[in-house]
Amino acid sequence: KVHPVPQLTALRPFTALALMALAACGAPPPPQSGFRAVDAPISSIAGFSRSQLAGDWEEVARYGSGPCTLCRISFAADGARATRADGIAGPVAALGPGRISLPGIDAPVWVLWIDGDARTLVLGTPSGAFGTVLNRAGAALPSDRLTAAREIFDFAGYDPQALRLLP
Repeated sequence: KVHPVPQLTALRPFTALALMALAACGAPPPPQSGFRAVDAPISSIAGFSRSQLAGDWEEVARYGSGPCTLCRISFAADGARATRADGIAGPVAALGPGRISLPGIDAPVWVLWIDGDARTLVLGTPSGAFGTVLNRAGAALPSDRLTAAREIFDFAGYDPQALRLLP
């Protein structure tokens, strides 16, 4: 006896729905750690020297809520020591090319960008827990350098919408 071949037409709507559901899932968003997608490339400035930090800086933008992290920070002439406005002071150790320690920050800080005249500085961590823009104290931050800082953070996988300008 020959058995009839089952009709597959009844399965087609189910199969189509299952395929659409799978397609809707797509690739998951990149994993986040802090304010940064951890699978995004990140690099520090290899030619950076701590002496470029010498002088007074103000935090003009940052990731995170609440008050500023560094607010105002002063670096010694050789950049090897820093004092924050909140009184936290300590050494600024060179940890690798473009990588430093900062007083009160518990992770290595990477110099993501510094403009050619050392007026604006973008700092971050690979974890994305810390990210800030410093500008020379008393100087206005021009829109072109703010735009450059935003682009650097975006390239390094930081959420561009989460960067907050400080008053």
